[in-house]
Amino acid sequence: MSERLETLKKARERMMEDRDTHAKVLAAPFDRDKAERARTKFIEIQALIDALDRAISRGNHFRKKLSPEVIISITSSATPIRTPARNYRKGNANESA
Repeated sequence: MSERLETLKKARERMMEDRDTHAKVLAAPFDRDKAERARTKFIEIQALIDALDRAISRGNHFRKKLSPEVIISITSSATPIRTPARNYRKGNANESA
């Protein structure tokens, strides 16, 4: 297994432990301040776990379908490439009807 996937899986395990800690606070007798903080952290951590799951599954998927050179270029790009929205109507937008 690649070092990257191993790191993602370790991070996921750690986040699951942190999430479980906040779940225990939510299951304990109600204390408004603690419950609000625990709920917020639980939601944030769950979103992170979901993102890690996607990264792990995409890493496995890409590794099966792409060559190593493509994988390196995908994982090393710092910013996503964005393409502008295009108007696909027939004709030019500046033309009169």
